[in-house]
Amino acid sequence: MRGILVLATRNAGKVRELERILGQDLDLEVRSLSDYPEMPEIIEDGDSFEENARIKALAAARRLGVATCADDSGLEVPALGGEPGIRSARYAGSDASDEDNNALLLERMRSLEDPKERRGYFVCAAALALPDQILEDWGVQPPGDWDVTEDGISLWSGLVRVPGIVLQRPRGTGGFGYDPLLLYEDMGKTFAEMTFEEKNGISHRGTAFRLLVRQLEALS
Repeated sequence: MRGILVLATRNAGKVRELERILGQDLDLEVRSLSDYPEMPEIIEDGDSFEENARIKALAAARRLGVATCADDSGLEVPALGGEPGIRSARYAGSDASDEDNNALLLERMRSLEDPKERRGYFVCAAALALPDQILEDWGVQPPGDWDVTEDGISLWSGLVRVPGIVLQRPRGTGGFGYDPLLLYEDMGKTFAEMTFEEKNGISHRGTAFRLLVRQLEALS
């Protein structure tokens, strides 16, 4: 298959990660919404990561008429009732920086000292949306368990959760978001201390998008 696959995001950190995950496995030109200035901001008003990923993928596919994929990801802490959850990127406010979000999370977890109470999960939902015309151009059909919208867009989504422990202070300078705070116990590193290869091998986003790649490879 040859063509364009648009990542429905303008987040530079996600683009860098996903270009390497998708670009190395597929004969597709990977673009982001930064390549489409006419694309308006997408309102993520779903109640879950998976719903938001599907909203973004479908909105871009409908507006641009190309194959699109999207993710919605964040951190869930059961001791905080699932916070930050789907508000992970704007936990400390709509214009919050990663540092602001991390500081607020640490403040709200300040009284939690037992590692069991500091359990957290990186969560990623990935979605893939393929308009009928793209399927025709590629000469493929999606597997039968995909959803099909009323306007003829084939849609797949999947969800991945990766466990860890939220530290009491940041460690590492790589990655973005909450990467400096979540310790992946099997490696003894935060996600911000990992190399790209280490992180890609076990991360919620890397795993979710490898599932997406397998869906693309299953098109027949």
